[in-house]
Amino acid sequence: MNVAHTNEPILSILEVLRKHSDSEHTLTQKQIGNYIKAETGESLDRETIKRNLRKLLDSQLPVEALKEEPSITGLYYDHDFTDGELCLLINSVLFTDGLSKKHRKDLIKRIEALTDKYFHSYVSKVDLNVYENVRNSEIFLNLEIISEAIAKKKQISFIKTDNNKTYEVSPYQFVFHSGHQYLLCHYPEHDDPISHFRIDRLKKCEVMDVPAKQIRDLKGFESGIQLSDYVREHPNMWGGEAINITFRCEKYLRNHLVEQFGTEINIEETDDDMLLVRLKASELAMFHWGLQYLDSVEILSPESLRSKLKAALKDACRKYCSDSETEGDNS
Repeated sequence: MNVAHTNEPILSILEVLRKHSDSEHTLTQKQIGNYIKAETGESLDRETIKRNLRKLLDSQLPVEALKEEPSITGLYYDHDFTDGELCLLINSVLFTDGLSKKHRKDLIKRIEALTDKYFHSYVSKVDLNVYENVRNSEIFLNLEIISEAIAKKKQISFIKTDNNKTYEVSPYQFVFHSGHQYLLCHYPEHDDPISHFRIDRLKKCEVMDVPAKQIRDLKGFESGIQLSDYVREHPNMWGGEAINITFRCEKYLRNHLVEQFGTEINIEETDDDMLLVRLKASELAMFHWGLQYLDSVEILSPESLRSKLKAALKDACRKYCSDSETEGDNS
């Protein structure tokens, strides 16, 4: 709200409180009058300020006073967001894919305007070029169109920027994971009932006049989708059906396991000072996870996953080991 030049005293008072106060920085009636005089040129007498403050305090607006009798003082605007909440929003903007440096700065400036002058954002000290990845000016339009389709239970079409292929899918939910925004949807040409698409890699999104396939009609999702379970079973948003997996790993990974897979996984300490872990997750996701922690993890089951890891390791040896090293290992 910008009422810097309004002739309505109550709006001028409200704007001063919004800009210059919070629960730790309260104002007196005199200070309010001084701010209004400096910013708008209006001179409000004490009775006018007091009368309008009474109206604000009796309204549903977030205006509070530490003391009302015998005189109103300690006035402040109870802002919608705490400083920590604003920092969280700003961090989300910093790490959102597809935004240009200018767009990030504009969005952050608007977030900062949600509170008073005492909020000191750290963004001026941040090198925004570090966070600038692939730009996609359609990202916000994509979110709006997909949200509309989800609400209307309609299919959408879009083009992926990496292959310029057109997709027609039934959209269900958004997921923000590891700094990326994904769309969970059903794509009939994929074997898996649920597919993932990065929002920043889509263009020309359109709502189709075709009913979306209901998620409860998909195999394995007859009761809908439990988002927390789904994200836990698909680390780093790799697709594929979640299956039972068992592995051994070093103890230092315990905290990482909980962060990555949640608290419901089964972890046992073994006699050889290792951890035995049982969980349910996408085989494809665990294949890549197993490669990432190759020096500390041994997949025990299923055998299909062990075989895939063995093949990947043999292929890596062919790439990185000389013939003599490979022959020595075989001997």
